[in-house]
Amino acid sequence: MPLSRRQLISSLCFVTGRCARKAYGLVLLMALCIIFYSLFLEGISDKRVERSSSPSQMVSEDVLEDDVTPTAKNVTPEHTRLLIYNRVPKCGSTTTFKLLNTLRKVNNFHHKNSEVYHTEWISVEERKQLLQHLYKFTSRYPRSFDRHLFYFNATRLGFQRPAWMNIVREPVTRFISQFYFVRTREQWSIVESLKKKKRPPESWFNMQLDECAATGHPECRPTRGANMTLQLTYFCGHHPTCRQVGSRWALNRAKYHLENYYSVVGVLEELPLSLKVLRHYLPRFFNNVESLELASGNVVLNERPLAFKPLVSNGTKEMLKSVLKEDLELYQFALQRLHLQAQATGILDQPRS
Repeated sequence: MPLSRRQLISSLCFVTGRCARKAYGLVLLMALCIIFYSLFLEGISDKRVERSSSPSQMVSEDVLEDDVTPTAKNVTPEHTRLLIYNRVPKCGSTTTFKLLNTLRKVNNFHHKNSEVYHTEWISVEERKQLLQHLYKFTSRYPRSFDRHLFYFNATRLGFQRPAWMNIVREPVTRFISQFYFVRTREQWSIVESLKKKKRPPESWFNMQLDECAATGHPECRPTRGANMTLQLTYFCGHHPTCRQVGSRWALNRAKYHLENYYSVVGVLEELPLSLKVLRHYLPRFFNNVESLELASGNVVLNERPLAFKPLVSNGTKEMLKSVLKEDLELYQFALQRLHLQAQATGILDQPRS
């Protein structure tokens, strides 16, 4: 029996509607698959970035122990227009920031000072966003940036490699300075990240380092394998092992990054020499540095001195040398490299012992 026009239209609408629903469903399913697949790939990429330097995927720590030696080679990318100073706390970072802020007017570059403190670890996505922001304006002017931040590899994220620099300090002295600085009550009223935290009891603010060491408090006497942000962590990077006390892998990873990616790592105890070396290896940013008063060596570096600095016993200092053994080794590595660079550029006749 032939279908009437109304029945035919109704049947076609039903079939078309059913097909359309199937088609829409198929498109939606494909879209969801693409989204989840993209998220899966991004997760894999993030894990690779985080774990590509994992100890389990590399040779043993014993094999790596003597692999990295300091040299005077120039690792500054030839056409770089971005300098990242991932400042280590209590290493003259405020002084060096002010130096860069002064030199930007002389050498015609822009400087960005981050106001983020106490957040050295950032996610892979945050690293990408940071680099996108920093590279956005470098086509017109070179740019320098400073922040308390752990090292990361920009090229693995798809960006041109920037120049890196830093300043280190004798680890025991730095630890003592840091211990009492964080107990400055004013900091907990000024620094935004600290204002959001629960304020410690008065006993914490009044704690002496000798007292802390005598009681075996983990803040000043951590056991091997415990987590603590060390000076070498800023060079080792974001991998969890970089914060493990006593890790030879973390030390050697820090040495590797320092030697191969940092144009210059200055030493606070030899700041005038460090600035001269910076001028040679990063002239775009440090030209004319020797004409500034900060390069004279006669400047008081502690711009926020404590009203009272308790004395620390020799016993506590010896204990800290044991705890900070890897930090001390990295410090000597950086010092030796600085002297080699100074010799290569004619600033020193021969490396100092």
